[in-house]
Amino acid sequence: MQKSQLVVAAFTMENSAPHQTIPNRIVIYAKDVMNITGRKERAARNLLARIRRKYKKKKTEFVSIDEFCDVPGIKKESVREFLRLIKER
Repeated sequence: MQKSQLVVAAFTMENSAPHQTIPNRIVIYAKDVMNITGRKERAARNLLARIRRKYKKKKTEFVSIDEFCDVPGIKKESVREFLRLIKER
C-alpha cells in the first residue's frame, strides 16, 4: 500500500462508526404499551393483536407508533416524547 492509501484508510476507519444507533424508534412493543397505557402485559398484547388485525398484519409483523396511536387516539408526539424519556433513563 502506498502512503496516500494508508492515510485514506486510516481517515476512513477513524471517522466511521462501526455501529450507529437510530435515535428514534418507529415500532412499539408490548412493554411500551404497558408503560404508556398502564395496562397489564396481557392487555397490552391484546391491544397490539387488535391493531395487527385492523391493519391486516401477520403475527410476526411489527406495529408502528403511528398505527398504535390511531387505535387508542393518543397523540403521536406524546408517545414519541414518552419513548424518548424512557430511553434517556
